[in-house]
Amino acid sequence: MYSFVKTGMILSVGILAGCASSVEETSRLDVSLIGFSEQRGPSTAPAEVVETIDVTTEAQALSALAQTLVRRSKARQGVTPVAQTDGRNELVSADALVRSLRAMNDQMDSVEAALHTQSARLKNLNMERDLGLISEADYAAQTDSIRQSQNWIADALSDTIANTETAQVNLRDATDRGHSGLHWHMSATAQLTREAQAARDAILLR
Repeated sequence: MYSFVKTGMILSVGILAGCASSVEETSRLDVSLIGFSEQRGPSTAPAEVVETIDVTTEAQALSALAQTLVRRSKARQGVTPVAQTDGRNELVSADALVRSLRAMNDQMDSVEAALHTQSARLKNLNMERDLGLISEADYAAQTDSIRQSQNWIADALSDTIANTETAQVNLRDATDRGHSGLHWHMSATAQLTREAQAARDAILLR
């Protein structure tokens, strides 16, 4: 992933629950994803169905964060950035952009880990079928569930790509209008675009 400072935010990813992201600083990123992970009672759905829902939710959360990035990257109108030490004269909030980019970086980690787990699960299912450990019906049901989930994830990644590309355009516009110091933000946004594209392409090529 891009060289952000990790924040220690712990993100649940289906069967990866309990695995924590690496911690390199003590502060937590204040990013709420409550809207994407509703509190529910014990689920009676099969484990593979719950896993599919959770993994898809991670990708949808990434797409939502990208939408926030677009809003934060849009230059304010009627402002001339002559004294950027005063936040009122900023075309965009650099601090808010950093928060969005860090949140997206952590969420991309979760999506990539989830896709890796799904890929490993598909390989295990192939082995179990070949060894006669599961029925053809069970194999078909589980693989279909995973592949449907991956189609949804690919759609969410496509939305993320479109939004990060829009954010890059917005940041270039702010730079052209005189807001300095946004080169790192543009580079980080471009890196997230590339990573989302790579993750989506890996799904589509399977």
